This record gives sequence, structure tokens and C-alpha cells, in this order.
Amino acid sequence: MAGKPQSFTVHYPGLVKDLRTAARVCAAFDPKVPQSAPPVYSDCTAIWDTGASGSVITDRVVKTCGLKQIGMTQVIGVNSITLSPVFLVNIELPNNTGFAFMHVTLGQFKGGDPLIGM
Repeated sequence: MAGKPQSFTVHYPGLVKDLRTAARVCAAFDPKVPQSAPPVYSDCTAIWDTGASGSVITDRVVKTCGLKQIGMTQVIGVNSITLSPVFLVNIELPNNTGFAFMHVTLGQFKGGDPLIGM
């Protein structure tokens, strides 16, 4: 994730109902600072949600990466308002494009992990 900002393009063979890319999630760290040990990554398929204002991970990612909760926040979903744990992560996307120090909430959903809010 170091270096200049980048972008990536994903091609699909036709119309799709959702946008998905490969992704890797790990506990937050500064990619510009050398690490004594490589982070533990969770390989995932990210779902991009143009209607979401936040990003969400599942318990599988929390356990795989050994993430530590940093707080709680109110999450307003389609059918409910709940309190959810918050975690700090890095998300790496294709071509080493990524996001460092992202606040994400814990959620339950099917079809991918993480859900990246746009």
C-alpha cells in the first residue's frame, strides 16, 4: 500500500448486480513504517456498496486477524438501529491499492467480506 495513490479497473463479462473485488484485511498499521513481523491478513472478496456510508467486516475477519475492538458506534441499517463494535483495519485491494487506518464495524451479511461503503 506504500507509494503514490493508485486506482484499479475491474471488468465483468456483462451486467452484474453487485461490484466485487479481491481484498485483504489486516489490523491497522502504517505501511510507510517497516514492520518487525508481517501482519496477519484475511483474504476476502469485497463487496462495494454505493449506498453505504460505512464499511463492515464479519466475525471471521476479526478472528482471523486477531483484531482488537477500539469502541462502539450506532449503526443505522435498513431495518434497525444497533450498537456495533468498531475495529481499525487496513484493506488492501488489487494492484496494491488500499486504505490504511479504516474504522469498520462488525456485522453479519452473506456474499462477501468486507462490505466497503462508498
